[in-house]
Amino acid sequence: MNMTPGATPSAAPEPWQAPSGNGTPSATAVTISDMPVRKLESWIDTTGSVLMRLFSLKKSINVVLVFSILLIYLLNAVGCAPGLADWSYALPNDYELEHINAEEIVLSRRHSKVIGAFIEEFWYSERWIGIKQIKKLRKDNVNTNSDTYQTQQYYLVDAENCLVYGPFSYTEYMDSCELLDVQTSIEWIKTVPKPEGAYPPEVF
Repeated sequence: MNMTPGATPSAAPEPWQAPSGNGTPSATAVTISDMPVRKLESWIDTTGSVLMRLFSLKKSINVVLVFSILLIYLLNAVGCAPGLADWSYALPNDYELEHINAEEIVLSRRHSKVIGAFIEEFWYSERWIGIKQIKKLRKDNVNTNSDTYQTQQYYLVDAENCLVYGPFSYTEYMDSCELLDVQTSIEWIKTVPKPEGAYPPEVF
């Protein structure tokens, strides 16, 4: 390479620098070392955006889940839906008392209702089941604005032979017990509050 005496050699451009028209590197040239940094920044921006969307979605799902659990708990607390407030009580020969909701405690056998409405008290032995039921009846007088009143009815259930006697008034119930030689000295069990020995209903 020819050189003019007294002149200093110009620095050769680096392989990654694009020479400008006058032989000097361009100020806007992109170096190789810049490229990984820019890719990393782009990846961080993209990934961060996706993570933020996922976090927002998870937060929304959690809010809905908490609200649903709270709603179910409140319904159970007032007995308006099956759940924690419901129970069953096992009786002889597959009979059982079932708390369905705040308005219904029934006698059933193999999940088929035998005595409905609201059972207030009961007793049982190896063969017999005594039931005291409350029924709401409408008053006949039209001036009462269709108010209702409660009356008690009694039943005797022969669990051994799957026979139901009743409904009876209290006097009729006592007469039937005497006629059928049913012991009447057994203590009545209240259904409210939940009787001791009751268990949560089965889930099918």
